[in-house]
Amino acid sequence: MIRRHVRIPLTLIVAICGCSRIAPAPAPVPPVSAFWHTGDIWGVSFSPDGRWIATAGADHSIRLTHAESIAEKRILRAHEGQVLAVVFSPDGSLLASACEDKTARLWHVATGREQSVLKGHTNWVTAVSFSADGKLLATGSGDQSIRLWDVGTGQYLATLSGHTGGVWSVAFLPDGQQLATASEDGTVRLWDFPGRSEIRSHELHTQQYCVRFHPDGRSLISAGDDSIVRVWDIANGGLLFSLTGQLGVKTYSVVFLNNAKLLAAADEQGHVSIWNLETEEQLNTLQQEGAGAAYGLAVSPDEQTLAVAHAGGKLVLWNLEDGRVRTVLELPP
Repeated sequence: MIRRHVRIPLTLIVAICGCSRIAPAPAPVPPVSAFWHTGDIWGVSFSPDGRWIATAGADHSIRLTHAESIAEKRILRAHEGQVLAVVFSPDGSLLASACEDKTARLWHVATGREQSVLKGHTNWVTAVSFSADGKLLATGSGDQSIRLWDVGTGQYLATLSGHTGGVWSVAFLPDGQQLATASEDGTVRLWDFPGRSEIRSHELHTQQYCVRFHPDGRSLISAGDDSIVRVWDIANGGLLFSLTGQLGVKTYSVVFLNNAKLLAAADEQGHVSIWNLETEEQLNTLQQEGAGAAYGLAVSPDEQTLAVAHAGGKLVLWNLEDGRVRTVLELPP
């Protein structure tokens, strides 16, 4: 089996860290292929009805792919930089995207047309998350801040400040009253966003790439540089337990499976580890031969398909019933 170790490009690390004084020279706009992405895929999301898969590409494009036929529906191209994250709204009518051009954008899924351009961040926008009712959007940025936006109007509402490094990930609690963030500064923070105040901060001393709330709203998952996935108690902030993967391997993304009894974790070596959250045991490891770092994960609403976004422009769809690869989307050689 071939394993590739893929590092995050220096330009991305510079932007996430907020080191705007070391801004790289503008990169040429990559070529666009009608078939597929021509660079790394940074993020992936399933629509709530399971029909569409959205992917965020280093080639400045967003792709909407039909989940069953795998026939590409459309290319969304308006961003002026690498698209770093995508997520569907809870009702599936909108798609939010985050980009190194310092903007987030809202798109109509049915038409592919742009609804709003959200401007205000002073560094790359790296993360986007909708509130459970779909009325608010949170954005995280290399400028160390989180901004809240009105989805209907595109109006800026508030800024949450406190991080001392770029914000990699944002997530709303299912009840809509709290927000979690993961940062390059080595902290995971919990916020009361109606009150615009920080509830608590977990100091982990290694940069954290991902946060996810458990669907039951009682625990929070975080993952980052140190190969440890941590499960936190939301009520008191205590650490419930940790899942330790291969030492020294970064974990970039996590997603819940099997009615949130299982957890999938994607890492820089292209592995996806499957953990049982009840027994804290690792059950399986998924890896597509020749695939680079696994940057993003998404599971279909019926929990039959796991989508893994890889470096090099590869999207792998796994059948979760038998653990086999269903489809691999990539540019032909």
